[in-house]
Amino acid sequence: MVDGPLVELMALHARASADGAELMAVSGAFARRGLLLYAADAAAMAALRLRTTKSPLAPEASAHLGDILGRCDTLHTPALRAARPPLTVREREVARLAAAGVASKQIAEQLFLSARTVENHLQRVYRKLGITNRSELSHALQAHAEP
Repeated sequence: MVDGPLVELMALHARASADGAELMAVSGAFARRGLLLYAADAAAMAALRLRTTKSPLAPEASAHLGDILGRCDTLHTPALRAARPPLTVREREVARLAAAGVASKQIAEQLFLSARTVENHLQRVYRKLGITNRSELSHALQAHAEP
């Protein structure tokens, strides 16, 4: 018989696979034990589930994933890849500038775009990352780091 706290945690992870909020709790438990790969995988699954259901917890999940990824080297798992919808090069440029606090008008001038085009790019980025505004952008971009 196999027993212990990790077995129990793995079982919780398996049972939580369809519930974003439970996956967030499991991810936190993995992170507290220093199991960052498992924590990142559970956080990515949580972010994906919460984004899909348009849950108000989706930005928190993205921020949590970004925090975990910031604590470890580049990780590659199927859940992490699914949680990172592709951004175009231009979307990434606009998002990075916006996350750095640059106003849309200045982004437009720097990239030779109209302010309206910048806002359109930002709206697509927000939709892809499951966020609603610039204040969530920095964490979401960190969680979205390309493998």
